[in-house]
Amino acid sequence: MMKSIAIPPLTPAKVIERLQSLPDEIYLAEVDLLNHCDQLMEATRRMKDAETEILTRENSPIDGKNEKIREAQLNQQLVSWKETILEWQKSVERERIKVQRLKDQHRSMLAIKDLLRPE
Repeated sequence: MMKSIAIPPLTPAKVIERLQSLPDEIYLAEVDLLNHCDQLMEATRRMKDAETEILTRENSPIDGKNEKIREAQLNQQLVSWKETILEWQKSVERERIKVQRLKDQHRSMLAIKDLLRPE
């Protein structure tokens, strides 16, 4: 069961104040999203470099007799990199949700501002 959230009444002044602050919040959230995307790309690149290094190493631990065994050995060597990438993927998704939530809030505030306008 979802918890009920009490929403304080919105005065025209509060709506205007929120409309003024949201663009900066959206900008900062988008910057955070880009930084997280960069970190994800960097982790992916570094994992590929680690994979290349493992495969080309003179005494490579990848010595399986068939492709499935070699693939399993390689996966075992890259576990920590894959975990790091998964964490950055989750982080990117959280940041995307944050940006979208702020944009939705901005659209809502614009609609509320129009409703609060005296006729």
